[in-house]
Amino acid sequence: MAGPGAHLLGHSFGALCTLACAEKRGLDGTLVLFEPPLAVDGPVAGAGLATYRELVEAGDLDAAFEFAPVTFVRVPAEAVPEIRRTRDPQGFAAVVRAAVA
Repeated sequence: MAGPGAHLLGHSFGALCTLACAEKRGLDGTLVLFEPPLAVDGPVAGAGLATYRELVEAGDLDAAFEFAPVTFVRVPAEAVPEIRRTRDPQGFAAVVRAAVA
């Protein structure tokens, strides 16, 4: 989406999305991953990845927005409303689509 030679930076869950996008589409620019939530004792996505993909493919990005931090980053569900207030929902939707494309 950014074009040839683009430099991509991803932070936290965005780092995982950025990595997935670069892996699937190739990248001839720079890839910077800042604080990706990599699991120490198990897979990051695990069984939740299938559900997440289904939500995205069904176009239910709102549900995917709530599912991802709770399932992959292990953020308490009570924190999701605050995450929603501090993030750009349209930007998140673009990253979500790119991660599973």
